[in-house]
Amino acid sequence: MFCVSMAKRSHSIVVSASYRLAPEHRFPAAFEDGFSALKWLHSQSIHQSEGNHELTEPWLISADFSRCFIAGESAGGTLAYHVARMAFNTPYSVASWMPMCMEGLVLIHPGFMRGTRTQEELDSYQDVFMNWNTADACIQLTLPQGCSIDNSYFNPLPIVSSPDCPFTLPKTLILLADKDALHFYVLQCVEALKDACCQVDVVMEHGVGHVFFIAQPDSEQAQHMTQSIDHFINKDHKVLL
Repeated sequence: MFCVSMAKRSHSIVVSASYRLAPEHRFPAAFEDGFSALKWLHSQSIHQSEGNHELTEPWLISADFSRCFIAGESAGGTLAYHVARMAFNTPYSVASWMPMCMEGLVLIHPGFMRGTRTQEELDSYQDVFMNWNTADACIQLTLPQGCSIDNSYFNPLPIVSSPDCPFTLPKTLILLADKDALHFYVLQCVEALKDACCQVDVVMEHGVGHVFFIAQPDSEQAQHMTQSIDHFINKDHKVLL
């Protein structure tokens, strides 16, 4: 429902990719599948640019591949971050994806976590969508056997902060909620991304928790969040109706 709503509001085509699930398929399987989906989309952009409509999916024939965005929410936000990181860093670059142009990255309540938690995080609001017991169970099910949570799969900070590892991302919008226990650490990651010269904007919704828009799609905060995403996607491309 959220993808449909977002597609209508932003006048976009949303490609929702499936990926292998844990525990049968632990990380990095999901990231590899997300990256494969991106490469498939790239192949579609090539077919379209060459006028090869027989190989182009009918619903993508009129797509504007010069304005693509990678996006995801919660665990999907973590996946989207890793797909973008793979796409924009060695051995790939912006030029690798022509004629497709990835203009930006949208992370909605990304599941960035670390092994230690502050008291502020532990005391933060928790509900069925986000609580530390569920988070810990998911971590154990998704990480490879013997792998620590401080691995870059969940914790981007070590790689982003490393002076020996050149790092880049497309312009990025990160959507957060102040009653989401994950937002404290995500804000630390945002500062590290900015220090690495990544262009990052943050929009914080107040009085709501992790992926609140699933249960409250008509709330004022949900409307503001989708408006923020729409503006991020279309601010340089006004749509005339």
